[in-house]
Amino acid sequence: MESESPLPTPAQKESIAQILQAGWHLLKLIDEILDLAKVESRQVPLSKEPVSLAEVMLECQGMIEPQAQQRGIRTTFPELDIPYFVLADRTRVKQVLINLLSNAIKYNKQGERSRYVAARAQRDTFV
Repeated sequence: MESESPLPTPAQKESIAQILQAGWHLLKLIDEILDLAKVESRQVPLSKEPVSLAEVMLECQGMIEPQAQQRGIRTTFPELDIPYFVLADRTRVKQVLINLLSNAIKYNKQGERSRYVAARAQRDTFV
């Protein structure tokens, strides 16, 4: 399907990108408000299961890196040499990590160095 409309100018493309980003941000806020309402009414179904921290961190890394790159912030994630698992709801663990990582990027300045704190559990221990 062809359109006879001219292609958007660079300024228009930037405006379109900002509108899309704002839309995604609003959708995220609405989702968080709905999740909070569920938590407060104790209607959040939790699925406790062994969750691989390496897998969740890898997923979070893929989701968070574009935001960091956009702000000129380099991210590094530790490589876990021993498989670590937590007994938790995978979705909630991921939400918490994404929130923490997003805040770290949001409140960091380009060129600043952020440090992370890691806790180590004994092998075969659920944290």
